[in-house]
Amino acid sequence: MVPAPLQEKPVPEILDFSATDISAGERSSGTFRVFNDGAVTAQHRTIWWYSGSEVGKQLEKGLLPGQSAVSPEFGLASKETRQVTLMSLQYSEPGTFRSRAQLECVKGSDPAAYSSTEFEKTLTVFSR
Repeated sequence: MVPAPLQEKPVPEILDFSATDISAGERSSGTFRVFNDGAVTAQHRTIWWYSGSEVGKQLEKGLLPGQSAVSPEFGLASKETRQVTLMSLQYSEPGTFRSRAQLECVKGSDPAAYSSTEFEKTLTVFSR
C-alpha cells in the first residue's frame, strides 16, 4: 500500500504585537506582526483582539470575552511577514488590563485551516 502524499498546510502565527498605553476613555492602537511559516498561502485570516477595560476584567477572571476588535480579512503567502494595525475596544477606566490577540481562519473546508494562535499583552490605562 502506498501512503497518501502529505498535503502542504499554511502555518500562520502572530510573532508579536505592540499596543500603546492610553488615557481612560480612549482606544489603543495595536500593531500585530504575523508570519506564515507554511509552504502554501494562508487565506481568509483575521486578527481578533480581545481588548478594552470590560474585556480585560473578564480575561483576568478566566472568562471567554464576548467582544473583540476584528481586523479586515487578509492572506499570507508562504514565508510572508505582514504588519496589521487595529484599534482596540474602549478602555473606560484607569488600571492595568490584559488583552489577547488571536489569529484565526474565517472560512475553509479543512478543519486544520481553522487553527488559531494567541498572544497576550498587558496595557496600562492612565487617569485623564
